Amino acid sequence: MRRFLCHLWPSFTGWTGSVVFLEPPLKATLSSLPVCCLTVAFNFIEPVIIQLTRRYCLLLWLGWAILTVFLGLWRLVGKTTFRAKSYVFQSMLGVGVSTVFTGVQVPMQASVAHVDDTGLAVGTLIVIRLFGALEGLSMGSTVFNSDF
Repeated sequence: MRRFLCHLWPSFTGWTGSVVFLEPPLKATLSSLPVCCLTVAFNFIEPVIIQLTRRYCLLLWLGWAILTVFLGLWRLVGKTTFRAKSYVFQSMLGVGVSTVFTGVQVPMQASVAHVDDTGLAVGTLIVIRLFGALEGLSMGSTVFNSDF
């Protein structure tokens, strides 16, 4: 369920610009560019940190803490909020999500009984993530096509 809910956040970052700040679609897409760039960057940085330190638990807890705190702060964004504040909340939310998504694969692969089961575990994780993304996009498009 956690993974399913985490896949909803990228679609919400683009909708913040169009709903809260009443931006046109292209400008709302450009508003979500910082979060996308930081998410991709931390998807590369975190495995390097895990490789150098050989520890992943602290990174997972830190990722969940960042994700929780900045999701709560991002909820406070309104029409009168400065754009920079909204971009910082979104970007740090992306850092938390990318840290959790990348770091979860290490303990999952380490916990399989046989080495041959690693591919099955990764495949199952990817299927669950793709299903969550599909559900998030379908729910979001339904809401925004009927309300706006």
